[in-house]
This record gives sequence, C-alpha cells and structure tokens, in this order.
Amino acid sequence: MGEKIGIETRVKRRGDLLNKEQVKKYIDFLLLTHPDISKIIVCVDSECTPEKEMEKTTNNIEVELKPRIKRPIYFANIVHALEGWLLADQDNIRKYLGSRVSIHIPPSAPLECKPKEVIKAIFRKAGGKKFLYTRDNPKIAENLDVKKAAKCNKSFANFLQIVKDP
Repeated sequence: MGEKIGIETRVKRRGDLLNKEQVKKYIDFLLLTHPDISKIIVCVDSECTPEKEMEKTTNNIEVELKPRIKRPIYFANIVHALEGWLLADQDNIRKYLGSRVSIHIPPSAPLECKPKEVIKAIFRKAGGKKFLYTRDNPKIAENLDVKKAAKCNKSFANFLQIVKDP
C-alpha cells in the first residue's frame, strides 16, 4: 500500500505571508482540515526586494513560528516570483504556447525583477495570448524540467532541497 503523498496549496497575499500572526492563522486552519500534513513550506515571492533583505525577514518569522507550530516549517524565498522559476525552462514555455509560435525568451528572463510582466509580454508576442497566472502557472509547472530550473535559478534549487524528505 505505502504512504500517501500529497500537496495542499494555498495562495495568499505576499503581505500576509510576511505577517507571522497571519501565517500562524493559515497554518492552524490548514492543520484543522488536513491534520496529516507532515511539513509546511511557505513560498514568498521576493518581488524586487533584495534577496538578503527578504531572507532576513522570512528567517525571523520562521524562527518565531517554529516553536508554535507542531510540524516542520520552512520559508522558501522565490527570487523574484514564481514566473521566474517557470521562465527558467524556456523550451517548456515554447511548448506550452504551441509549436507554431516562434518567440525569443532572453536568458536573463528567470532573474528579472518582475518576471510576471516578462511572461505576459512573451504571451502577447505569441499571437496576442493573454497570460493568466491562476490558469497558466499550474499548467506550465506540470511539465517543468526541474533540473533545468534549478540550474538557472538558485531560489528554485533551494526550494527543491526543502521539499526533499525529511
């Protein structure tokens, strides 16, 4: 039979994820509805905040919450946003947009300060398509080459380390 592995996701505003009391409320509710969760990973887009500044903020919150949460909790800082992780696998983006679409994705795209704007522009250039992060991010992520993404984006490599058991 084996152990059931699953992921429960929640999308929250960045400001709430930088407020330890809001994070605690979200976690408490999550554990009420899913008491079998073994690990909590809070992913926070750094947006244009310098990486070191973001790490200091999230490390402080993590340290304060660890004794109050009865599960391992980790903060994963996304430099600069989830779309940067997705842009690290340019072939996957091209495939997602369709074989008849010819687009150039600059090598610096995964590390742009506002990668959501970059990916929106790429979609527009691909025949006027509209990028909707709630629809497109999960679909693009399904076929992401994680090795390629980790190689291009250090924050994704850090995330992969956090995800690994234990």
